[in-house]
Amino acid sequence: MRLLVLCAMLLGLAACATAPRMDAAGACPAEIFSIYFARDQVMLDELSNEVLDAAADQIAGCAGARLEVAGFADPAGDPETNRQISSDRAHAVFEALLARGVTAEQVEILAIGEAGARSAEGVTEPMRRRVEVRFFPEGS
Repeated sequence: MRLLVLCAMLLGLAACATAPRMDAAGACPAEIFSIYFARDQVMLDELSNEVLDAAADQIAGCAGARLEVAGFADPAGDPETNRQISSDRAHAVFEALLARGVTAEQVEILAIGEAGARSAEGVTEPMRRRVEVRFFPEGS
């Protein structure tokens, strides 16, 4: 009996932890969309475009939502070059979002460079060369 009660409590806790916030447009959970790049590249590939489609769909259904587009680079090369390529990647993603109907007022662009690279432990270089599109529903 105690096990049954414990399981019910855990299921209730899991449901609360994953329940999305609601606004007038429906469910709008905060979310991060990641886009990865080949070394020295800023062009978006087919998979990147699918991720951006999902991000644009998410923001379209949430009035007052905003996006943060943060570009990252791996530690290869000098810090200024890495900051520039992370900026170029972030701007490529920004332009792609604009083409999908996201407004410039909803987006903040950040060029992090290598400073925001994930730790080297267990993380391959391609995972460091990325842009994160962070979705924030209204009020978050």
